Amino acid sequence: MQAGALQAVECAVIPLLAMVAGVFVDRFPQRPMMIGANLVRGLAPVSLPFAFVLHHATLVQFFVVSFVVGLASVVFDSAYVAFFPALV
Repeated sequence: MQAGALQAVECAVIPLLAMVAGVFVDRFPQRPMMIGANLVRGLAPVSLPFAFVLHHATLVQFFVVSFVVGLASVVFDSAYVAFFPALV
């Protein structure tokens, strides 16, 4: 049940924030935004092993990391769609 809820949090970001991310992506340069989103997607899960080693890992942290990764994925995908035609 909790694993399903964790996946649902990551996927729920798409319909909730995709339009806002699209407006945000159109107003700023896409390439730095894509690099930043990839860094966030890579660094957010790194907090989980540190919390586990320090015995502070909670389910709430897993949900927050899942939400942040989902949000960064939405931003990256929106920026990629806008950046690719300009690149080609």
